[in-house]
Amino acid sequence: MSQVFKQDLTDTSVRPGGIFFVELLMPEQCDMPGRDTMVEVLTKYLGPVDCFDHRRDSAGFAPQNYKVHYEDTDADIPPTLMVTNCEKIDKPV
Repeated sequence: MSQVFKQDLTDTSVRPGGIFFVELLMPEQCDMPGRDTMVEVLTKYLGPVDCFDHRRDSAGFAPQNYKVHYEDTDADIPPTLMVTNCEKIDKPV
């Protein structure tokens, strides 16, 4: 596959809410990193994060520097980052 996907940085439209998925393709399957390792790496790149879930097959984090203010409830809410385990694929996409 030789198609290159690129983000359109000229699009300034408002796109609130919803779920945004990112799938990483790796040459080899790997185990879920430990909680402390994940917190350390995410904190390095995103600032303070709360780890609200960490299991063998998934982990959940809330980066505290990227909160959104909801006027209807007067609440500042961070995004949710979910990391799931690796799944083996039959061939490269």
